[in-house]
Amino acid sequence: MLERLIATIDAEAQAQGVSDEKFVRQQRILDELAPRMWRSLRAALKAEAEKYPKHFTFEVQPDIQVVIRGASRRVLETEYLSESKSVIFRCGEVEGERLIRLDSQSRAVICDEEGKPYPSVEFVAERLLALILQ
Repeated sequence: MLERLIATIDAEAQAQGVSDEKFVRQQRILDELAPRMWRSLRAALKAEAEKYPKHFTFEVQPDIQVVIRGASRRVLETEYLSESKSVIFRCGEVEGERLIRLDSQSRAVICDEEGKPYPSVEFVAERLLALILQ
């Protein structure tokens, strides 16, 4: 009986060690991929805004920020937070945060508030720009 308990404790400790190691590995990958995902989102926001110059004005900001002004005077502000690997946004009374995480194939994705990945950065850009028009 004692051997079985010790074997169980050792197996749990080994499993925890593997889990911790996997987490650290994923964080290193995310450290590299999250800034790229932000740059892709920033480029998508700029491209979408430039498609509709009568409705949106993309303002030049530091690399971690985006400000887009709408014809209706509403302003969308977004910012990349490197420590939490997230994008925060604010447009009028609406504000939120979207996390950048790894999917099952170790690709960086932007997730909704429930943790489900969005289909593309273009999709996220459209959703954010829609806030200006609401």
